[in-house]
Amino acid sequence: MAYSPTVWDYLTAVNPTNLNKIEQGILNASQNSVSVNNGILEFLNAGAKLTRNVADANTAFAVDKVLGTGNIFEARFGGVSKFSVTIDGMALADSGFSTSYGLSNSLDWNNAYVNVASTGTVISRNIADANPALIVKQAHASSTGDIARFTNSSDVVIVGIALAGLTSIHTMSLLANGQYIGDCAIATMAATCALYDLLYASSTGYNKAKANVVGTIPCVAMCLEAGTGARKIMYSGTLRYDTWAWTPGGLLYVSPTTAGAMTQTRPSTVGHQVQVVGHAVDADRIRFEPNIVFVEV
Repeated sequence: MAYSPTVWDYLTAVNPTNLNKIEQGILNASQNSVSVNNGILEFLNAGAKLTRNVADANTAFAVDKVLGTGNIFEARFGGVSKFSVTIDGMALADSGFSTSYGLSNSLDWNNAYVNVASTGTVISRNIADANPALIVKQAHASSTGDIARFTNSSDVVIVGIALAGLTSIHTMSLLANGQYIGDCAIATMAATCALYDLLYASSTGYNKAKANVVGTIPCVAMCLEAGTGARKIMYSGTLRYDTWAWTPGGLLYVSPTTAGAMTQTRPSTVGHQVQVVGHAVDADRIRFEPNIVFVEV
């Protein structure tokens, strides 16, 4: 038999005291019990708060969109979408640029965005001023850690930028064939140079250094890009080249017989010039530090 409320029932239901109890009951229903997976959903004056106090690897908040083509999640301000997550896994901010691999800020935010793509992370800032595209600030006055570090897949630090502004390679043995780190620049080759040729400076650009006469030394740089014209050079640094077969610990000199070449044989012929340009770390790695002071045999 179906329940049929009486007038007394209605009057009891709308009694102000009972209305307060109903309101409190609705409020309690919107707040999960701490006994349910130790989680709480609170609607407070300071904003909604989701708490999940469980020591496991599960997500604190999951939105499961089973069907449809709309966004999985969307945050709005004044009815305007500010941030959304699409069914393709894209994070879209301010209706700006997006990528299926990560987050991109809108181009209308200082005309800048971060694009995390499979080809690498791109930070783009398209404004014609003198400000940098990226600033990494180690703000705490008592911090002694690096400002930035670059690591390999095993989290081994390859390069660190310290608070003093120094750049250092932490594990030199990790350099692969053809890799280098140091003080580099783009400069003009006055004549065709080969990879790793030693260079001296002239009024028309850089040329191959040779220690047979004073006019073709001192060596001041090394060629890192074969050819002529604008090419990459190194003023000092560390290099690895597997074709080399140096004696570890031995000094490196400008060759007096082959233009651009290094040698571990100290020039000894009268009239030849002796200039140290570095030393061999091991058979295929060198520390290039040309000393512009040279002597004649």
